[in-house]
Amino acid sequence: MGKNELGSIGVMIRLEKGWEIFDHVINFLAFLAGILVILLMLITCFQVVMRYIFHAPFGWVVEICEYMLLYITFLGTAWLLRENGHVGVDIVLNFLHPQLRKILILVTSGICALACPFLVLYGMMITWDYFERGTLVMQTINTPKWILMAVIPMGGFMLTIQFLRQFLNLLCPKNARNGGTSELDGET
Repeated sequence: MGKNELGSIGVMIRLEKGWEIFDHVINFLAFLAGILVILLMLITCFQVVMRYIFHAPFGWVVEICEYMLLYITFLGTAWLLRENGHVGVDIVLNFLHPQLRKILILVTSGICALACPFLVLYGMMITWDYFERGTLVMQTINTPKWILMAVIPMGGFMLTIQFLRQFLNLLCPKNARNGGTSELDGET
């Protein structure tokens, strides 16, 4: 083995380890999103019982559920992309030749990988602005707005990495393990 081959193997091993760590992170975030879905269901059922049986609803329930929906969305979106679970209109894709479908998905993944950093940057700027100004959401619970917004740049960052991974996996299938594109390679 030459020196270049050994260097390539080292890079591949580090890349594999990086993807493995990334997978653990997005799995954990998806797990947290799942816990929030369960809590959302329980809190909603609690509110229904309190409202219709005891005639004593709590005002904070709707507000907490709104916040949970935001967190569920941004905690689980990268995992959902990896698992090809996003809702999509595939009526046109189903009629395309597998190679053309792959090219179209490659282009859309690239565009999304370029667009998501804007979500991250704007989310960070807004979150920091709310933090500096001490902005509160003035509802039943006076919640610091930056706490609600902080999940947007974090989830957007994970989504950016996953779109980039999907793009690289379509471009060079051997270099990006488990990029969430198995059904995109014409195996469906």
